[in-house]
Amino acid sequence: MTVLELPKISSTKLDVKKSLIVTLGMILFSNSLAQKVSEIVSISSFISEVEAAGFLYVLCFSSLISIAASFIQSKIIDRSDRLSLLKIFSAILSISFLTLRVLYAIDAPKWLVHGAFYLLSEQQFTFFPLIFWVLASDFIDPRNAKRIFPRLSAVGFVGNLAGIGIAALAPGLAKVFDIQSQDFLSINALIYAVLFCILLANTYRSKKSVVLREDKEKRPPERERSVAWGEGSHNWAASMPALYPLAAAILASISVEVIIEYRFFIVSADSFTSSESYQLFLSIFTLARTFAYIGIQRYITERVISNITLKNSFLILPIGSLFGILSMGLVPGLWGTVAGFSFQKLPQYSIDETARKTLLSSIPKSIRGRVSVLLDSYLIASGTVLGCFAIVACNLASGWIGLGDRSHSYILLGILLSFVGIYSIYKMRQQFEYSFPDKLSQRLKARAESRNKEATRSNSSAELTLMTTRSRHERRAQRRSISYSK
Repeated sequence: MTVLELPKISSTKLDVKKSLIVTLGMILFSNSLAQKVSEIVSISSFISEVEAAGFLYVLCFSSLISIAASFIQSKIIDRSDRLSLLKIFSAILSISFLTLRVLYAIDAPKWLVHGAFYLLSEQQFTFFPLIFWVLASDFIDPRNAKRIFPRLSAVGFVGNLAGIGIAALAPGLAKVFDIQSQDFLSINALIYAVLFCILLANTYRSKKSVVLREDKEKRPPERERSVAWGEGSHNWAASMPALYPLAAAILASISVEVIIEYRFFIVSADSFTSSESYQLFLSIFTLARTFAYIGIQRYITERVISNITLKNSFLILPIGSLFGILSMGLVPGLWGTVAGFSFQKLPQYSIDETARKTLLSSIPKSIRGRVSVLLDSYLIASGTVLGCFAIVACNLASGWIGLGDRSHSYILLGILLSFVGIYSIYKMRQQFEYSFPDKLSQRLKARAESRNKEATRSNSSAELTLMTTRSRHERRAQRRSISYSK
């Protein structure tokens, strides 16, 4: 497999070269910047110029597209060069943004262009990081991942800051330089075209692959390979039973996230009259959240995962979702909605996301791509669809029974789903060590067992030598006694 020409890591040192971090950080920074610009501009434009309630249908449609794309990606991600996949996806994004720019130029319907703009931002948010983190997991072993991945995530947040700053300045720049929202499409197309050229140049720079992982995964015997590593079998998840309760927890937490986002957009859209003021509000609020993400990633995430262990860190998201939905129910105004939104988002994109990336690095490489597609794409999109249908069902049920405030019904449902997520993580913890064994602990245990065997073998040899010596002395003493008697 042809990969980036990066420096090797010595197998005797637990150190990841800075040039590797810079290369990966540059890729993640570029995508984060372009994605955040797309997200803020598309959401503010759609909600201001179309309607907030209609955004729910765009969200559901985007998730259905993600499910279909995830199915295709799961078939190729473990059979293809991840670097080539990233290169191809960059080219697709660049062409898509140029196509959308043409739709703006011919005055296509607003619901179509703004909705398509948001759909592209979701693909930037979902699939590009998915391929990126699998590629990074190929480069960095689990022992270093706990230290490096939080820092890479922080680099991504810095890219988010740059994108937020551009989106925040856009309304003011539009009055001075006559910059419209569709001009950002050209900027994004240029960013991904540059990324494509960089990846294309590095793909053919080296003929040999570069091994940057300290641990070389040993392939199990042929009879055990299909079950243990999932090769040639559709039941690869059977070897990791903790995936099932973890999947249930992700579905529940993402459904609560959709409920919280829907309530946030409904309340915040009613508080602003123009698209410019609403875009400025979203930019400032997103900027504050991103600073909080960076601070948590820099000073808290690594300590939390190390102190409470990886399996317990997955409890933080459903607990945060519970506090978020309760805040929206108890304080129904804008500030209560902002607080509830923050309670859910802060642990999700700081601690929980890093925990999932760290977990991914401990999974065998042969199925790592499929597990990543399941955790970061299938379940996210399915949870979003489930949340959308839950909101629609609650609104219809509230109308039938004549409930005045329809938000009460889906807020109660969100509380119930939060408890489902907490219970699922509790069940996952019971099977975590069996499903995701720590490779470092396994190496230490194997080393200790090897030393015990060597010690046992040396003790046996010493005992045998002692017994041989004793028998030799006994024979000599016996011969001497016989000679004396004669």
